[in-house]
Amino acid sequence: MDTSTLIIGVAVALMCVMPFVLASTMQKRREKKLVGALDGMAGSVNAQYSNFEILRNFAISIDEQGSYVFFARLAKGLDQKCINLNEVKQCSVVENFHNSDSVADTMGLRFLLADGKQGEFLEFFNSDIEATSEGISQLLGKWNLAINAKLASRK
Repeated sequence: MDTSTLIIGVAVALMCVMPFVLASTMQKRREKKLVGALDGMAGSVNAQYSNFEILRNFAISIDEQGSYVFFARLAKGLDQKCINLNEVKQCSVVENFHNSDSVADTMGLRFLLADGKQGEFLEFFNSDIEATSEGISQLLGKWNLAINAKLASRK
């Protein structure tokens, strides 16, 4: 095999592998930033969490005592929300449909405060920012059940 064929083969192999390496590096960097945001929020209220989930560009967690929900999202910058569950009566899944009956424009969790007012909305999906809502409905259902179970256990 001559040298030019070897060089071309190595170059083509590198061009095929580089997108995967870059995607993996970017995902790890994004996850590290999201976990850092969760850590910062938990530290600010002297709480610790053990159960968290990261999907695409957001992370959600609940502290071990069930007093706080931590949410971080990377969209246009880092959006962080810390929900005090001592002020919350109920959590529900919200899917807003504007243009189509089959595809949601926004999806998230809405918190109803103990005084009856609507509290924070944690936006998990926005069709203006993301192309697909794959896996979001199942994740919302899971965290809605977990949060409402924590709320019910305090009554």
